[in-house]
Amino acid sequence: MLPTPSGSVIVGEKVDELDSLKNNTACILVSRNDGIVYKRVQKNAKAKNKITLVSDNPTFQPYTINSDEVLEMWQAQYVISKTNVAQNWDVGQLVNIVANLQQQVDGMKKKIN
Repeated sequence: MLPTPSGSVIVGEKVDELDSLKNNTACILVSRNDGIVYKRVQKNAKAKNKITLVSDNPTFQPYTINSDEVLEMWQAQYVISKTNVAQNWDVGQLVNIVANLQQQVDGMKKKIN
């Protein structure tokens, strides 16, 4: 998935319980320390009080926070972007995206085996 274009409007549905989310669900989170972010949420099976936030943009590294830092969470339902805004991709960005996808595939292979 390509990064969300700058200036997009994201429409979300309020989430009351973290347990109701599936892993890798795109969410708008309001947190005590990070403010408002748009990330994919990965729940930690070992530590229920930790979540990992992953950006669709491969230039940003995932990071983990305590779930009690989250003040509000909204599951993204729609992303509205302008049609006249063209994404300019250079070869370096595409290489980073492919490398990130390869790492994710390798990680999934390790979990399966």
